[in-house]
Amino acid sequence: MAEIKAGDSGTVLELTVVDNGQSVSLVDAMVDVVIKAGTRRIIKRANITDLTRGICEVTLSADDLSSDGLFVVQGIVKYSNGNEFASDTRRFIVGKRI
Repeated sequence: MAEIKAGDSGTVLELTVVDNGQSVSLVDAMVDVVIKAGTRRIIKRANITDLTRGICEVTLSADDLSSDGLFVVQGIVKYSNGNEFASDTRRFIVGKRI
């Protein structure tokens, strides 16, 4: 993936929902993606692209990427039967604009 820069708009962030290092089925589930950068916390509803392999994506806006630095992302999976869990976290860097 090309480097993400502060202020980018339309960047698609793909996330494989993982629990203890293993991908998780998203059949009968919805996923909220929590993105944390410093003290900012952003929550976006994910578009699930592969139910059985646990792959989903969110599109980031310029506001979501308003600053550079280390970002941490985590999927919050909510199944239709009421079960819920937080996935393993993933990190990515947003670079500065010159």
